[in-house]
Amino acid sequence: FGGTSGLVSVEDVVEQIFGEIQDEYDTTEDWTERQLDEHTYMLSARHELDYLNEKYGWGLPEGDYDTVAGMLIHFYGDLPDENEVVEMPPYSFQIVSVQDTRIELVKLTIEDRRSERTGHN
Repeated sequence: FGGTSGLVSVEDVVEQIFGEIQDEYDTTEDWTERQLDEHTYMLSARHELDYLNEKYGWGLPEGDYDTVAGMLIHFYGDLPDENEVVEMPPYSFQIVSVQDTRIELVKLTIEDRRSERTGHN
């Protein structure tokens, strides 16, 4: 006569249209946050700017976006392709991974301002 084979939530529908949505039930276990050297970091683009600025003392610009991905799309003007570089001195973001319509992973390089002032690298 009939039966239920599954349930679809509003979140499921929205995520199909816009991509994965982070909420209080999702974990951040797969969020990369690794320092590669003194000036280079590998980061999940889902990290919130407030968190990164507070933890590392960076001055990443804030605006009508909350995450690294949102900031990069805002400054680039579109969804950047993999290996594209978005320059925001002293920050340089190389797009490492893009899935569908979402930036997943970025490599951040921070220009060493001390070497700029002294003329040494």
